[in-house]
Amino acid sequence: MSVPNQTPYIIYTANGLTTVFPFEFYIINAGDIQVSINGTIATSGYSVSGVGNVGGGGVTFITPPASGSVVMLERAVPTYRLTDYQDNGDLLADTVNKDFDRLWMAIQCSFIYLGLALRRPLFGGPFDAEGYRIAGLANPVDAQDAATKNYVDNVSLVRALRVPESVVSILPPADQRANKLLAFNALGQPITVVPQSGSASDVLIELAKPTGASLIGVQPQGTLAEMEYYFTPEQFDAVGDGVANDTTAVNNCMTAAKNAGCSVRGKIGSTYGVGVVVHPLGLKRVYDLQLKCIIPGTDAVYRSEFVNGHTDVTINGVSVNINSNASKGIMIHGFADSLITKCRVFGFSGLIDSYGIRIGTPDLTLVSRNNKITDNYVLMPTDPAGGTGTYGLNGIALMGNASSPYGGFEVAGSAIWPSVITILDTEISGNYVYGGTHNITGAGIFRANIHHNNLQSPSHRNVNLSGNCQRTKVLHNFLLEAGSSGVNMAWGNRWNLIQGNFIQSNSSAAQTTDDAALQVHKGGDNVTFSDNIILGDWKYGIYIGPATQGIKVHNNQILAGSLANIAIESDWAGMTLPALAIYSERRDPNVIPVAASCNDIHISGNTVGGTGCAYYLCTFNGKSLTGVKIEDETVMNVTSRSHVLYVYDSVVNMSDVDLVDIKARSVSTAQIFSDRGRAPFGRISNVTLMDGPSEVSTSSATPSAMFGPKMFITGGASVTNFVNGQLGQTLELRLDVGTTLVHSNSTLRLKGNTNVASTSANQLLTITQRATGVWFEVSRNF
Repeated sequence: MSVPNQTPYIIYTANGLTTVFPFEFYIINAGDIQVSINGTIATSGYSVSGVGNVGGGGVTFITPPASGSVVMLERAVPTYRLTDYQDNGDLLADTVNKDFDRLWMAIQCSFIYLGLALRRPLFGGPFDAEGYRIAGLANPVDAQDAATKNYVDNVSLVRALRVPESVVSILPPADQRANKLLAFNALGQPITVVPQSGSASDVLIELAKPTGASLIGVQPQGTLAEMEYYFTPEQFDAVGDGVANDTTAVNNCMTAAKNAGCSVRGKIGSTYGVGVVVHPLGLKRVYDLQLKCIIPGTDAVYRSEFVNGHTDVTINGVSVNINSNASKGIMIHGFADSLITKCRVFGFSGLIDSYGIRIGTPDLTLVSRNNKITDNYVLMPTDPAGGTGTYGLNGIALMGNASSPYGGFEVAGSAIWPSVITILDTEISGNYVYGGTHNITGAGIFRANIHHNNLQSPSHRNVNLSGNCQRTKVLHNFLLEAGSSGVNMAWGNRWNLIQGNFIQSNSSAAQTTDDAALQVHKGGDNVTFSDNIILGDWKYGIYIGPATQGIKVHNNQILAGSLANIAIESDWAGMTLPALAIYSERRDPNVIPVAASCNDIHISGNTVGGTGCAYYLCTFNGKSLTGVKIEDETVMNVTSRSHVLYVYDSVVNMSDVDLVDIKARSVSTAQIFSDRGRAPFGRISNVTLMDGPSEVSTSSATPSAMFGPKMFITGGASVTNFVNGQLGQTLELRLDVGTTLVHSNSTLRLKGNTNVASTSANQLLTITQRATGVWFEVSRNF
């Protein structure tokens, strides 16, 4: 079959519906047609018909190409030989014809592409681009290289001084012509000359320098270089008397400043009556706006546009008078590398959730990162409910991704952590926050640094981290007169450091279940309390509650705690306490369920004072408490205390409690209590009265083995057993005259299976509990 003169390609624009695209050229094999969509070669998803038909055929797609896409069908014959003829072999016409057909097909394709090439005439002359651009050229290197537009515009002409003459001298280099005038010599060649000192030219040159603005003075003092280009609301028809509604003027000023790339500055003496002022995306600086909310029911007086992308923003010296008309002062979202400083927020009232300065919302798309809130003054109202309400009056708030009525994530009583953190690397420092329910509150935050703030008189908490606050530091703050706690952490807090704070309150707590200077519970994980000073009338100095682990309490001065200096509980007992749970925090476990137990708690280097129990350990509801280590502690005011150590293990779920190097001078046996005796303890070493060098005197017929190991049995007692002992424990007994130890195979096994009747106050006898509840005599000196 001959090969007609055909155009071996066709181009279509798809409509999103058509699947069949005809072609009108001859192909020998289905593989001889190349299909492409938008320039990308397709190798599957279609079938080819009309193979061997000189008039062409069609391509049928399984799925129609997208509307608007360019579909190209092109004959693409391989440029290599497929048939090898053999000596004396068959020379079939069909084979030879197809071989020659392929040659002509390849030639047709080549001529098509040759027609698209950059060409010049055979008889000479330049290459002809036929009106098309030539793109992708490099800048010229050699003398006869083609010049690009970039080279001409940005390299060639920008350096040229053009004159009608064919030759002109070049100017001196930049360092030699800087700050000089251009002149021409007698030959008309360019030269540079120094301007006359003090002349207009000299002055203009000096002003044109980068330092020129420093030479222009402004009133009342300073230079132009010290001024900043800014807009004021008055330029947009603001009245500024605090009565007229300047909302539109202030917002127009903010938008114009954003568009002009300058800042906004309030006029000295002006107060702008507003509703909602919106900080637009792109505005970088706002200074000294005095805002007064005059529109009742306003949500936030000063808020950002609700988008990401606010970067390098400074809000400095903005004053927001809520004027009892709004619930939020300054509220920003989607900020990064920004600063809120020296602002004032005040004038709140009413029983409604309120915020002085707030970053973030639960919206997972608005991420706030690396922001600073420094040196602000926030005055919240006195809480009318006295800390018992269900609303929050929050001075400074970081409100990230959190859930549940308590602000955290949890499943069946166990804390979990959010997959998306929306507030990261926030610094809160140097602020003065007074009143409300919480001075500073956070939820769903990551790597916040709360330091050197003065936080006073909230009805509930100075710093409330609940829930899911991770790697947060609370350092060197004054935390004063809180009703419930200085720092509270719950519902999934982990890797937090509370260090170097001064915490004092003599305010009465409205909620009897919540009164601790420092507390962590419900999912607290790897939290450290160190080097804090705690004073006041707190019920607990430090409270460690259910579902906590990895808690460290180091080197604190805990001089408060009417119930306990340090309390640890594995769960909540409910409002009705068991008789022996005398120091417990009263919460209802049915309302606040807890799934996990407590473990790995290290208490060391603290000094504890006050009149309550020094250390209170308690288990409830089958939740265990294990791995508690209390060491290197100093207990003061011992004789004035109810207890030094009080252990209540409600359902035998406490174990591995170590007491090491605890100094409690003048402690009495009545001040140490454990309802399971020594059973919960793993190690007791160098603890006053429990493992000290002095003798403990007793006249009981069943002395408590909680004390010792040196015991003096006085008063002619007839001893039948040593109760509250521990397997492996050893007691060194000194028997007073007339004291009798009664042999019993079930409790006290003595040598010779006979009783011991002491005839001298110097008789010593050592016993060890080698089987549970059974003491064996080891040695005697008589």
